[in-house]
Amino acid sequence: MSRRLGIVCAAALLFVVLGCSASSLLLSRTGSGGKRQVVAGSVNDVAARLKATLNKANIIVAVYPADEDTVKLNGQTKPGQRFSLVLKRQATNHGENTVVTIEWENDADEDFWPLVVNLLAQPADGINTGR
Repeated sequence: MSRRLGIVCAAALLFVVLGCSASSLLLSRTGSGGKRQVVAGSVNDVAARLKATLNKANIIVAVYPADEDTVKLNGQTKPGQRFSLVLKRQATNHGENTVVTIEWENDADEDFWPLVVNLLAQPADGINTGR
């Protein structure tokens, strides 16, 4: 196990013991800035896809269910800016969509959102979503 993964696991365990969640500590100071992407599929499927593809890009994220319709993926970009990708369920007449927005702890990494949009546009083929 890498040292970074060990630290992330220890921090997650500490949050659980203290009764906190990382999403409650990650406050949006800059907001989403109007960045919004709608993706076909359930919140859980989109979260699994994003987690897998971001991990392949060496960006580690932790998944935190906020409620039954919302999941947050918290992480840090390569330059060090902390983010939270917020995934919200959107029911339609043609199935389920997921609305993805981004919140930043401090300054935004303007190169990161285009990466997320690109990853969301990729087909889910070949990505293990935990099913």
